[in-house]
Formats: sequence, structure tokens, C-alpha cells
Amino acid sequence: MKQQTGPIRRVPALLAASMTAVVVCGCEREHERKEPLSYPEKEAPASLYHANTEDGMTLEAETASSVKKGGPMPMSVTLTNGRSALVSVAILGGAGELGIAIEDSQGRVVPPVREQPSFIRGGSMRMDNLKLGESYHWQVDLGKSYRLEPGDYKVSMSAFIYEYTHEPLTSDTIPLSGVRLHVTE
Repeated sequence: MKQQTGPIRRVPALLAASMTAVVVCGCEREHERKEPLSYPEKEAPASLYHANTEDGMTLEAETASSVKKGGPMPMSVTLTNGRSALVSVAILGGAGELGIAIEDSQGRVVPPVREQPSFIRGGSMRMDNLKLGESYHWQVDLGKSYRLEPGDYKVSMSAFIYEYTHEPLTSDTIPLSGVRLHVTE
């Protein structure tokens, strides 16, 4: 189990919006126990990674240790509010904001095969509020956005949250890095 701790950066929401690209993926909000991930037959067992912040936020990712090239690459990501304050996840296009970056074993960033939506866009967004102890859950298939050749990869992600306890509205980035993924033929 991998653990990462560190300070959270607080920046005005508009500034964070102007500097970030996100992956909008199919997800569901969850307040109860989640179902375990299902992997194609004969795939490696799941690996679990998590990051805890000093103020109680937790970001956790579960993924197969090894996946086949061209096949599904499921990842389950859960953000849990451990703060006494209400935090919100912005829902854009039916999904919460989750930034994902993948590096190969040489440290080169792997670009997505399809253009990811820009964080800045017109239209409205809905905020999904999380009270203390509540979670937001994403089910992500990296195989839909990335074509990974056989080899080892490191996946980093950031969940974006907003707080109304400060004026103006502030945003936090909850990071998790070091998620390992092995792709086979």
C-alpha cells in the first residue's frame, strides 16, 4: 500500500480552472460501500494506493497490477471528505473533475488518444456536496483515453474540490501519485 502526504495548495477557483485540464469520466457518487472492481479473467489482482492530507481528505485508487494491451484498464478512484467543513465536487457533463496524467518508465508523459475536455468551458455546472465522512466515486477505464504499449507506467491524479467557507470561493487539489500499471502483450 502506497501512502503520500503533504500540504494542499489553496488557490482561487478561477486560477485553478485556467491552469488545469481534466478528464471527465463516467462516475457515480457514493455514500455506501462500493462494489469491488471486476477485471477480465486471468488479470492480476488489484493494487490499492492512497494519499491522506493533513486536514483529513483522502484520495484512493484501485487498479489491476497488470493489464493487457488494448484491453480495458479499469481504475476505481474514491475521494473522501475528512474535514469538518462541507466540500464540493463540481459536476461537469455528468462527471466530477479528476485530472489524470500517465508517464512511461522513462518519465515521458503519455498523451491521451483523444482530446480531453478543457476545464474552462461555457455552460453551467452543478456542485455535489460532501459532508464529513462522505465520498465521491469515479469508475475510470484508462483504455478509453490512452493507448499504452507493453511496459511499466506511473499514473498520477488530482481530484478538484471547492470550499464555501472562505471568500472568495477557494479550490483545493487533492493529489495522488505513484500508481503503478504494468501493460502486457
